Amino acid sequence: MVFAALISGFLAIISHFIGLFFIIAFGFKYQKQKYVFYSIFIGVIILSYLFHLIGGSVFVADAFVGVGITSAIFFYLLFQKFDYLHAILVTFFVNVAYSILRIIVFQKSLLNFLNDAISQYSQILQTSFPQDSDKLNFALEALNNAKFIFTHFTASIWMISTVSALYLGSLFISKKLVKWNHREIRFPFYLVYLLIVALLMTLANQTKYWGINGLIMLFPLFLIQGISILHFFWGNFFRNSRFLVYLLIISMLLNYFLLLLVAFVGLADVWFNFRKINKMEDVNESHLN
Repeated sequence: MVFAALISGFLAIISHFIGLFFIIAFGFKYQKQKYVFYSIFIGVIILSYLFHLIGGSVFVADAFVGVGITSAIFFYLLFQKFDYLHAILVTFFVNVAYSILRIIVFQKSLLNFLNDAISQYSQILQTSFPQDSDKLNFALEALNNAKFIFTHFTASIWMISTVSALYLGSLFISKKLVKWNHREIRFPFYLVYLLIVALLMTLANQTKYWGINGLIMLFPLFLIQGISILHFFWGNFFRNSRFLVYLLIISMLLNYFLLLLVAFVGLADVWFNFRKINKMEDVNESHLN
C-alpha cells in the first residue's frame, strides 16, 4: 500500500491523467485503509512542493484536487452502489466546477507558465531551423495555434483528461472488482439540455468560448456512450479478433472525424435508445417465429 501511494503521488505531480488513471486502477485495493493511503499521497505532494519539485501552487492544487480528491469521490460513490456510470458522472461535475475555479484562481500562473513554455520552444525552433525558412514559419505558426488552444480551452482540456482517466480506470478495475455492463452505458437525458445551453452560449461573443468549452467537455461523455453502442452491436464480432479491436482504437485516435461520428452516435442514442429498438425487434421476430 505504501509503495502504491508513493507512486500515485509522484505520478500525480508528473501528469494529472497518468496519476488519476493509476490511482483508480491500482488504488481501489487500499480503500479500506484510505486514510493512510491518502495521507501518504498528500505527504508526497507537500514534500515535492517544499523541495521545489513542483513548479507552482496550481500544480499542487491539480495533484491534490484533480487526482486525490477526484479519486476519493469516485471510490466513495463506486463502493456505495458499484455503479460506474453514476460515479463517473458525479465526479465529472465536480471537476467541471474545479476546472472553472482553476481558471479564476490560477489564471495568471497558468498564463505565465504557458508563456514561458512557448518562449522556450520558440527559441529552440529558431536555433533548429534557418531563419525565415518555410519550416520555421510553419513551426512558429503551429506553436501560436497551440498557445491559442491552451489559452482559450484550458477547462475543456482538463475535462477530457479527467474523463479519459476515469473511463479507462473504470474499464481496468471492472475486470477485478465488480463487472461493468459496458454494453448498456446510457447517460441521462439532461445532458442534452446542457448541450443545448452550450450551443446557445456559442452564439454570443461574450460567452462564445465558454460555450465551446462546454461542448468539448460533454464530448467525451457522448463518445463513451457511442463506444458502448459499438460494443452492444459489434462486441461479439470484435471479440474474435484482437487485431480488429486494436485497429479500431488506432483508427479512432488518428481520425478525428471517426471520433466525432462515434460521439454523434452516442448523442443520438440519448434520444432514440438504439439498444431498446433492437431488443424490441428481436422480441417481435421471436413472436413471429
